[in-house]
Amino acid sequence: MSTSTDPQFELRFESLFERDCYVFPCDAKGHVDLDALSERDLNNYFYARHAIGREVARPAVCASRAALIWGEPEPGSHRKRQLDHCPQ
Repeated sequence: MSTSTDPQFELRFESLFERDCYVFPCDAKGHVDLDALSERDLNNYFYARHAIGREVARPAVCASRAALIWGEPEPGSHRKRQLDHCPQ
């Protein structure tokens, strides 16, 4: 799977306590291309998965905000960011 050719979707882990979330590029089924992530981003992904139910909500596959606006992923779209970029 190549997220660079399928940037229309993001896997989002919303914080249960803060106004931010972890966002990773994925395909329509929510599969994240782990080989495409940097070491730091891979650690963030595994952390978010481990923290489901304790610090973050179950992930949601959403249309990429960048794909809706520009047709391509935002740089660093898989890093933690403010909740205003995540579904309400």
